[in-house]
Formats: sequence, structure tokens, C-alpha cells
Amino acid sequence: MPGIMPAASLIAMVWEWFISLDHEVTFIWPMANTAYVKWLYIFAKYFALVVQTGVASVQLFYFTIHSMSTENCRIYRALEMTAVTFLMLCFDVVLLLRIYALYGRHAWSCVFATLAVLIELLTTIASMIAAIPTMTYDSACIMVGIPKSIIVFVAGTFASQTVLLWLAYRKRDRVVRPRASIACVTIRDGLLVFVCIAGKQNNSHIYISH
Repeated sequence: MPGIMPAASLIAMVWEWFISLDHEVTFIWPMANTAYVKWLYIFAKYFALVVQTGVASVQLFYFTIHSMSTENCRIYRALEMTAVTFLMLCFDVVLLLRIYALYGRHAWSCVFATLAVLIELLTTIASMIAAIPTMTYDSACIMVGIPKSIIVFVAGTFASQTVLLWLAYRKRDRVVRPRASIACVTIRDGLLVFVCIAGKQNNSHIYISH
């Protein structure tokens, strides 16, 4: 049934929001309005909730009743991909801030990490532009063929996350404990990106093969 996975993801996100709300109120809300970290957190947290609510609602209550034309599916999926791209960029900015904390703002490593994220962003945009017009969908607006241009997105994202992981790992045992903690958290979150991307691609192949 369309919408089950988005709905399950939304439930998990709402639960995570609920159990972390006390920390949010304690540490995030009191920050000055000029603190960019505050707005970065709020955007990542609540924009993701809004997007996932919309995706789950559309797939649960619209796709199960109505069929969509291929053109409308492309528009819907393009909006979804754009939202995901913004969230990925937000996540990468958080990882960059951690790299900056590890190396200092003027180190060559920070420039290297920034370039890696920019390359990821450019390859993502290029992949979307090339893929969206060629995508085909079934009556439930589920993609039934993976465009070859998706390889550009996968390569760019994996290359960028590899760079960030490597930069964090090489500092893991060379810094004092507070920065070592930052390195470990960066490695953990970077690995999470690898798992999510690999899982998404694997699910797509499984669906198409059946």
C-alpha cells in the first residue's frame, strides 16, 4: 500500500521530536536570534517534519484513491527531491561545522571539505535535471525504472561523505577529548548517510526487480 513507509518514517520522526523536545527547549530556544546554529537546527528539524507530513499525507490519502499522470508524478517527485536536497545540504553544513571545529577555520582541510560538499550539491542538481524528464511511474506514482544519471548523484554523495569521514577519522586520535568527541560524532553521522543512501538504492532495485 502506498504511503506505509512514509507514514512509518513520520511516526519515528515525531517520536524523536517528542523525546528530544526538553533538550531543544533547554539548549536551542534560549540561543540568540543571531545564532545561525539555532536557525539551522530549527530548519532541519521542522522543515523535515513538514515535508514528511506532506509526503505521507499525499501517498496515504491521495495516491490510494486517485491515479496521477506521468507529468504530475514528475512534478511531485521533483518537489520531493528538491526538499530532500535542501535537507541533505543542511546536514552537510552541520558536518562542515564539525570539521571546522576540528581543524580551525583557516586550515586547508576545511577548504577541501567545503569543496567536497559543493561538488556533492552540483552533482545532485545535475542528476536531478537529467533524471526527472526520463523517469517513468506506475499508477501509484512509484518509479519503475532507475535513470542512469542517478549514478552521478550516488558518486558525488559517496565521494563527499568519504572526504568528510576521512577528515574526521584522521583527527580522532590526535586531538584532546572535546574535539575527539566531535570527530566520533562526525564519523557516526557520516556513516549514517552511507547506510541511508545504500538502503535507498537497494530498496529501489528490489522494487524494480519484482
